[in-house]
Amino acid sequence: MTKIWKIINKYRVSIILVGLVLFGAGLRLYQLSSLPSGLNRDEAALAYNAALLKQTGKDEWGRTWPIALESFGDYKLPGYPYILIASYQIFGENDFAVRLPAAVAGTVLIVIGYIFARQVLKFQQPTALAIAALICFQPVFFFYSRMAWEATVGLAFFVTGLCFLFAETRGDKRFLKMGIGLLLLLLAILTYNTPLLLLPFISLALIIYDGVKNWRNWLLPVGGIGLIFVIGFSTFGSISKQKSGITIFNDETIWRQSVVEYEFYQGPARKVLANRFVFFGKLIGQRYLASWSPVFLVEKGGQHPWHNLPGFGHLYWTTYVLALVGTGLLIKRIYLTQQKDERRRALTLLFLLLTSLAPAVITVDAPHATRSLFFFFLLMMVAGGTVEALYVVSVEINHKALQQKRVVFLAVLIGIGICVESQHYLTTYFTQYPQLSRSILQEGLLPVLEKTEAELGQKSDQVAIVDPDGYLYIQVAWLLQLPPDQFFSTIDRHLPDRIGFRYGYRLGRYRFIAHRPDRQPADKRIIEWSAEHGWWSE
Repeated sequence: MTKIWKIINKYRVSIILVGLVLFGAGLRLYQLSSLPSGLNRDEAALAYNAALLKQTGKDEWGRTWPIALESFGDYKLPGYPYILIASYQIFGENDFAVRLPAAVAGTVLIVIGYIFARQVLKFQQPTALAIAALICFQPVFFFYSRMAWEATVGLAFFVTGLCFLFAETRGDKRFLKMGIGLLLLLLAILTYNTPLLLLPFISLALIIYDGVKNWRNWLLPVGGIGLIFVIGFSTFGSISKQKSGITIFNDETIWRQSVVEYEFYQGPARKVLANRFVFFGKLIGQRYLASWSPVFLVEKGGQHPWHNLPGFGHLYWTTYVLALVGTGLLIKRIYLTQQKDERRRALTLLFLLLTSLAPAVITVDAPHATRSLFFFFLLMMVAGGTVEALYVVSVEINHKALQQKRVVFLAVLIGIGICVESQHYLTTYFTQYPQLSRSILQEGLLPVLEKTEAELGQKSDQVAIVDPDGYLYIQVAWLLQLPPDQFFSTIDRHLPDRIGFRYGYRLGRYRFIAHRPDRQPADKRIIEWSAEHGWWSE
């Protein structure tokens, strides 16, 4: 028994970390295929395009192994669909296989959080374990691990690459780790668009981390990042052009607001107070502050119902307070510490934290959680800074019993807060969200389609589906597992809209209409969603 306790004590950190990973994996994999209920349109697009690639080597537009999948016009990057092909080979073409890469990435983030805290920020082991626990239970990382989010997989590649690039390396291993880090950054920009926009800030962060004078340490990785940045923008130029349509710089509503503000001022004041730079500067500033607000981070989340559990934000109140305190401590370390390495690490973390929101704040519906995942990851590091301060204080005042008790009491209070909030969130997710997600994602179309197919059989009767948004064609293709030849021979699409989206209006026997009155005499049946009855047909 004594030997067992010695072994446990020797490997206690690894045991705790493995326990967190296993528990986190269980939370992310439990009922993964059925909760949330049904795949949303983006998940279905990824799923069916990957199925077409696996079976024919072509995407839904008939393009052979494309570097960018046009889908319904939003141009999906190839990373997630190509990963799905491997997932299908093992688990088959089903909803579980579609969501599995995000669940795995979300679990890996627990380990990466620990490694980032230890190797890059040089935190103590207890602090790094606390950060891993925060990532394990935090709503945003849990929620984004249970749907097929490309952003989650992209974040895992991205922060793992940063661990290699920022880690202290010497000798031959330096070039090996640098190569692995750059490869992971390349995989990140092939999976989601936000890492590409963050690369210039990563380059500057590397220079801050190593010091301007130590150019031999940062020159090669910064050069490699620059090369990846150029390759990314030149390769995904069409995607960048399309994505610009969802930014504040190209939105028609925001453009009209700028015109109204311009006309409000007269004379010299118009040029000074209503020029383009001032207008967008204020807009970006407002969205930046909103991204830090407790309303977005803790209470309600953003505007999109797919991004968080209704009634909850992305962080717990306990974590939010830890992050705010940690930000203050971070600034204090920068100004007061006498150690250059510690100051550079603190300055690097603060710089990354403040710039990580750049891709999100220019989005039309900012604050935007999906484009802020790296920001959330860094908030865990900053919150860990508060834990690190408590740990250091507890060590320094070990001989002062009263002060030590206060620190222990505070640490226990933080732990209780996280446990209570986690229990409330997870209970709500697994007991109430099954029903909520059916309404949010409009689940239940498959039984209606199967009934329609069974009753019509070989008949060529035409069926209308009310589809105001225009995306149901890809969900129907996935739900019915349409063979590639039937999909390619029967799909018809509308012309592009103002931001380049192209919606399907016919697939097989199904015709997709915007409103019920658009039904034609040839439509023998109509399928429609209602909030009261769900999917129904007549």
